[in-house]
Amino acid sequence: MIIIYVDSMEDTSTFSSLYDNIEGSTLLFNPTREEVVNILTERPNERLMCFGHGTRRGLFSHDLEEMVIDGSMVHLLRDRDIIGIWCYASDFGMIHNLR
Repeated sequence: MIIIYVDSMEDTSTFSSLYDNIEGSTLLFNPTREEVVNILTERPNERLMCFGHGTRRGLFSHDLEEMVIDGSMVHLLRDRDIIGIWCYASDFGMIHNLR
């Protein structure tokens, strides 16, 4: 499983220990958009868990300046199991017909 953990505010910092040492997973901590695209491209069938702050448009970067996951990446997300933990993650999934 690929875990994208974006620590952008004090409330997300509380959960950092939950994502340490999960067997069989790769953790991307505060990744750039480019890092996310690269790993999703390299591992097209792997499950994905995303945690942080976001909107219906996607998951924010750690500085809240851009999105590290958004609608332009749907082709990299469509055929995988995704767990999205951010405000409006389910809306993002429904808008883009993700599972």
